[in-house]
Amino acid sequence: TINRGDVLAVTIWAASDGSSAAPTPGTPPLSTQVGIQATSVPPQMVNARGDITVPFVGQIRVAGRSTVDAQRAIVRRLQGQAVKPQALVTIVNEQSNLVSVIGDVRHPDQYPLGVNGTRVLDAIAHAGGSVAPAFDTIVQLTRHETQRRVRLSQLLADPSENIFLEPGDVLYLLHDPEFVAVLGER
Repeated sequence: TINRGDVLAVTIWAASDGSSAAPTPGTPPLSTQVGIQATSVPPQMVNARGDITVPFVGQIRVAGRSTVDAQRAIVRRLQGQAVKPQALVTIVNEQSNLVSVIGDVRHPDQYPLGVNGTRVLDAIAHAGGSVAPAFDTIVQLTRHETQRRVRLSQLLADPSENIFLEPGDVLYLLHDPEFVAVLGER
């Protein structure tokens, strides 16, 4: 799903009406077939209203849509202006679909969520794993303003704890060894 802040690239193809088979100046031909013209719109960020600008179409709402839905909307708006228009919308940079993995991991950073979802252990693996043993590591998930903690060893042992992450989640891994104190006389 496309969201505000994502960077999109749009390519539009159209059949020639017979008046000119050459592509517009500065646009490399995508096909060697006579009569096909391609135009690439420079990558642009989805604005705060959820729109992008497409030449000859104007502002088009893309936030909340899939790339296929955005393509269809562009083609609908080009009907009557181009011969057999086709469009391809790709997400170049998903700024709105990131989770942060920080703390005691090998590669702390922001990581994009996968198309089929990303679970807690997947995100930790993307970050190179914990630098400390699982039984000495606490995983803290911050979602919105709520925090939950679980030991990494418990997360590994109980699959129900390995939940799907959501955009904006923060995983913080903390090295926190457990100590046992034995008191008494010798």
